[in-house]
Amino acid sequence: MNSIQNFWKNLNLPNKLTVIRLLLVIPFILFLSIALILNNLNNKISFGSWYIPRVANTFRIIFLCLALLIFIAAMITDFFDGKIARERKIVTDFGKLWDPIADKIMTTTALIFLTVVGYLSFPLLLLIILRDIIVAGARGVMIKHNISVAADKYGKIKTVILTAVIISGFLFHIIFSSVSFSLIDSVLFSSIENINVININAILENISYYFLNGVFAVAAILSTISGIKYVSKVSTYMFK
Repeated sequence: MNSIQNFWKNLNLPNKLTVIRLLLVIPFILFLSIALILNNLNNKISFGSWYIPRVANTFRIIFLCLALLIFIAAMITDFFDGKIARERKIVTDFGKLWDPIADKIMTTTALIFLTVVGYLSFPLLLLIILRDIIVAGARGVMIKHNISVAADKYGKIKTVILTAVIISGFLFHIIFSSVSFSLIDSVLFSSIENINVININAILENISYYFLNGVFAVAAILSTISGIKYVSKVSTYMFK
C-alpha cells in the first residue's frame, strides 16, 4: 500500500490523469462486455416471457450509457493531461509511454465494440489497428533515438474524428436500443392497403451506418497518412 501511495505521490498532474485513464479502461471493458452478453441474451429469447428481453434490454442500455460516460471522461482527461504537460513543460518518459497506450486501449475497445454490434466496417477497423501497431513500433524507435513522438496534425485530426465517431456510434446504439419504431410503422401504414410495411428503425440504422462509416473512412485515411509520416521518420534507424 505504501509503495502505491509513494508512486501516486511522485506522479505529476498529467501523469496522474494518465493513470486515471488507464484505470477507467477496466470498468469500460467490463460494461461493454456485459452489454454484449445482454444483447446476445436478448436476441436468443423468443418465447412467451415478454418481460425478460425487456429487462435485459433495459440493463443493456444502462451499461451502454455508463460506458459512454466513462469514454467521455477518459477523453476529457486525455485533453487536459496533454495541455497541462505542454503548458508547464513537464513532459515525462512515463507520459510518453503510457499516455498513447491508455488512449489506444480505450479507443480500440470502443471501435471493436461498435464493429461487433454492426455500426462500423471491419476492414476500416482492421486498417486502423494495423496502423496503430506499426506506429507503436515506430514510436519505440523514435523514443530510443530521441526523436519527437508528438502527434502531427493528421494524427490530431484523426483523433478528434474517431472520438466523434465513437460518441455518435454509442448514441445511435443507445437510441435504437431504447426506442421501438415498430409502433410508428403501424401508425403510419396499418391503414394503407396493398403496401409493404417500411421498417423505419432499419432505415434509420442504415443511414447511421453509412454516415458513421463515411466519417470513419476519413479517419482511416488520415490515420494512414499519419502512420506513413511516422514510419518515414524512423526508416533510417529501423535496420540499424
